[in-house]
Order: sequence, then structure tokens, then C-alpha cells
Amino acid sequence: MSVKRNVVKDFDEWTGTYTKDMERFVPHYKKLLNSVVDYLPEDFKPRNILELGCGNGNSTAILINQFPDSAYTLLDASAEMLKVCKKRFSDYSIHYIEQYMQDASFETDAFDLIVATLSIHHLNSQEKKELFINLPVWLIKNGIFMYTDLMIDHQNKVLHDPFMKRWETFARSNETTDEEWEWLSDHHYAYDKTDDANEQMKWLRSTNLFVDKPWSVEDWTCLRAINK
Repeated sequence: MSVKRNVVKDFDEWTGTYTKDMERFVPHYKKLLNSVVDYLPEDFKPRNILELGCGNGNSTAILINQFPDSAYTLLDASAEMLKVCKKRFSDYSIHYIEQYMQDASFETDAFDLIVATLSIHHLNSQEKKELFINLPVWLIKNGIFMYTDLMIDHQNKVLHDPFMKRWETFARSNETTDEEWEWLSDHHYAYDKTDDANEQMKWLRSTNLFVDKPWSVEDWTCLRAINK
């Protein structure tokens, strides 16, 4: 079975307890979610919004609360997560796509806002670069890409090993069991291909996007890129 199918299987089986688990497992989880709207211009009113890796719709709910009249495209590789979203947002104008984000293709100038929350870390460095190249094509002029995630070079043991100790301390402070931590760390090492924030900012800037970092704490980071 491929890595793609394995990671989707994990998320298909995780739908029931996903939100409670993320709050226990992920430092600053609510801040990471809210960052997709907290750092948008006050007068920004997107008509068309794309979410890459929507999961069970936690960040979607924040977007809908802020922009209830926008049209949404939610993309995720997990059929079960999309089922949750379809039930959760049945009253809204939403187009669902079951697909890996690295396989996505959209029309030029299709979106005012593209959002990715805790999802792009599943892409390796080359896949991230290839996705980033598409962003200024899919975004309208002055469209915005909001990207929140864990951003640390997973291959740099000098940085990554201490990070994992800090992460374990946080998780265990929220009553994470030995079995849960073993699953979480195994999942991370198997599927998470995290990259340094500054490197990713360089890759984004190479596509002629204006990029900054409005928020970051201990490698949990929000990047903002504008299609100037």
C-alpha cells in the first residue's frame, strides 16, 4: 500500500475523535485555526475560497463564520473527512473534491483566498515547491494564501529531536497515553515531511508572491502570501 493510501486510512479512521485529539495533541491548535482569518486585511471580502486539506472542517467553520456568503471549494483525500464536512455544512454553497492536493488543478484566477491548515506538511519539499508554483495562477490579483502548519526541517536532528521532546511534554500534559503518543509520533515520522519556515518563504517568494510570517511560536507558524 502506498504512503498516500496509508495516511488517508489513518485520517478515515480518525474522524470521530479528531477535534478533541487535535486540541490535546497540537500546541496552539485554536490559534493555528484562527490565523486563517486573524491576519487578513479588514476590508478583504473573498468571493471564492479554496481550502487545501480541509479535514473535518474546523478551519472551514471559522471561514464560514467570517465569510458566510462566499463560495467554497473543499479538497481532501479522505472520503470520511469529506462526509463529515458535507453533513456539517449542508446549508452552504460548497464544492467538494476528493483528491490529493499535489494532484489538484484549477482554472486561472479561480480563487480570492486559498487556505491550508495543518495539511501541507504531508507533502515533501519538491511537492511543496510544485504546489506553490500553482498558487499565483489559481489566485486572482491581490488574492491571498494563508498557510498555518508545523514548520521545522524534519531532517535536521539537532533541531527536530528537541522539538519532539517539547511536543511530547505538551501532549502528555493533556493526559495523552503511552499508546496515543506512540501512534502520534509514529504517524509524524512516517507521514510528516515538515520543512523550515524560512525555506518555504523562499520557495513562495520565488513564484513572485509577497510573503510574510505574521505569527510563529516554537515552529508552529502562520505564513501569508499575497499575489501582488
